[in-house]
Amino acid sequence: MSEKMGLHNNKFVIRMISIKKIIPYIFGIFLLCILFLYVGFENIIDTIFQTNIFFFTLAAFSYLFVQLSATLELKLISRLKFKKIFLSHQCGLLLSQITPGRVGYVYTSYSIAKKEKRSFSETLGLLALIQCVMIGIKILSLLISIVFFSFYFQLPEYLFLSILSSIFIFILIFFILYSKASNKFLSKIPALNRFARYLDSMQKAVKTVSKNTIFKMVILDLVGWFFFGLQFYFLSLSLNINLSFVVCLMLHPLISAVMFIPISPTGLGLAESENELIFSLMNLPIGTGVTFLLMFRLNSLIIDFIGLMDLKAIKIQAPH
Repeated sequence: MSEKMGLHNNKFVIRMISIKKIIPYIFGIFLLCILFLYVGFENIIDTIFQTNIFFFTLAAFSYLFVQLSATLELKLISRLKFKKIFLSHQCGLLLSQITPGRVGYVYTSYSIAKKEKRSFSETLGLLALIQCVMIGIKILSLLISIVFFSFYFQLPEYLFLSILSSIFIFILIFFILYSKASNKFLSKIPALNRFARYLDSMQKAVKTVSKNTIFKMVILDLVGWFFFGLQFYFLSLSLNINLSFVVCLMLHPLISAVMFIPISPTGLGLAESENELIFSLMNLPIGTGVTFLLMFRLNSLIIDFIGLMDLKAIKIQAPH
């Protein structure tokens, strides 16, 4: 009787874990459906069918240059050839597009470690350092963006939560990578305790990175921000939206910060809602903000699908 009860409990736990995993996807789709009803699905379809393919293609190439600069950043901490790093990075990005909080990008660590025959924990630590630098630049760009838009209209107060959440993530990663007390701290957090066993190797790997290398990472992140602005600009031209390059450059930090909130895959629904609100404050037609974000996702995915080539070379196993 007790064995049957144990099996029943195990099945219940497994079922609850499965439900927990799909809740963010359901939430994101639910938000999108509400948005479609609010702005009118026909408005979105009409705008999409009027897309200028030439400018849409230029936007995709701009996004490609973002990822090439990100690959150069990874090259600073890896001995692999550029092409191998690029494919690992793109596959990690592809997986991050379909996971809450973009945690699927951890695959990049696994892939590089596998190809380089290096420990997963070392590579994870180095990748976490790159992400920490990137979030630091996001905080800076987000502050500049909020100041910029505040001259034109009053931004919703919840956007300031994006800054606070970004600062929290930055401090958390910095603490994990550089504090000796982080092992005890991680072991008490259910979502992060799986990484506690990797911590020593992660911290040792990070200590090998020089200040000059970190400075190069900062420069490459700034270059990436420029090309993201260019992608947004070409996307706006492809949808016949009258936005200047500077506005597009300032718009990207606001949107990307929301995409890291782990309640839906890459902020699905949340980012579209925020962009629709910002576009309405700029007196743009209803539905333009939602359409712009959906086309941004599609534009980025076209390049990220290159990462599927990496799955042919990497056989996924549990990392050691």
